[in-house]
Amino acid sequence: GANNLEKTIKIIDEELIDLAEKNPTDLELDEARKCIAIELFSSFYDAGDKADARFLKLKEGYNSLDIYKQFFKATGKDVQRVAKKYLQPEKSIVSIAKSE
Repeated sequence: GANNLEKTIKIIDEELIDLAEKNPTDLELDEARKCIAIELFSSFYDAGDKADARFLKLKEGYNSLDIYKQFFKATGKDVQRVAKKYLQPEKSIVSIAKSE
């Protein structure tokens, strides 16, 4: 009900604040990198013949693989900087989807 929603929003807000106030640990960064790698390689497996399209140029001199390279090079300070700039609780939106 509404009480669970309020608790969930509070937890999300606390996590966003936590990201902005302190760097993730090396273990947390390693776990995030593993998840990103699994997602990347799974997308090729599921894409079949369309896998090559994942690396088409999005604009001159830039391709989607560059995005993944940035994720793997990110440091805890990078995560903290981005969190401070973009992941602020007062700017967040929670979307709720219910099955009928």
